[in-house]
Amino acid sequence: METNQDRVVASARAVLPATERRRTDLTTHGFTFVADEPHNGALGDGPTPTEYLLMALASCTAQTLRQYVDYKYDTAGDITSRSTTTNPSRKARSATCSARSR
Repeated sequence: METNQDRVVASARAVLPATERRRTDLTTHGFTFVADEPHNGALGDGPTPTEYLLMALASCTAQTLRQYVDYKYDTAGDITSRSTTTNPSRKARSATCSARSR
């Protein structure tokens, strides 16, 4: 019998209660978040799933740049990373990510 020796390094749980249409409760490592997909112009109770993905991409980019800068140089000051997505044709999505250091 073969055993799976992969170690889980990250996990997340999403619960969409029966009483909700889109508001989802998220947990990871003891942290709790809310994702919501507002409808008809409403604000919603939290970021959308797409916004969480963009935040993850921006954070990963900033942390990767910080590691590189720390290795290559002394300091770069603040690092700002921005991720955006557009849907101009409503058929295809595009995403961009940019970063800068001050």
